[in-house]
Amino acid sequence: MVTQMFPSVPRPSLRPVRDEDLPPADNPFFYGWREVLQQKTRALSDELMRHWDGLWVFVTVDGVEPTNNAAEQALRPAVLWRKGCFGTQSDAGSRFVERMLTVRETCCRQERHLLSFITETVQAHWSGKPAPRLIPTT
Repeated sequence: MVTQMFPSVPRPSLRPVRDEDLPPADNPFFYGWREVLQQKTRALSDELMRHWDGLWVFVTVDGVEPTNNAAEQALRPAVLWRKGCFGTQSDAGSRFVERMLTVRETCCRQERHLLSFITETVQAHWSGKPAPRLIPTT
């Protein structure tokens, strides 16, 4: 069905792994690895075929990037924080960090000052007023 939507990206015809594709059986370095290599090659080709149609969407749909660089860049501060701080010690701590990192990323994308937003939020809480919104109203 999906291949009909993307006729420009045909599915490859996969051939089985041949003996000449593998290291020689008499090579002691590869002893016992022939079967492992066959299994890993088969698993990789099965995985590629399972996701084949989704792998090529960027070719036919405008605006779809061929990489996930934007997602990687958005996650990088969280990864660096976790690496530097060794994570959290509780579920409540994990929720706090998730929310703070989400607020940070949202403020960055909206070009809002993070500390000002957090200050406004705390002041609103202390004075019993509604918190400022992160999601702009339309």
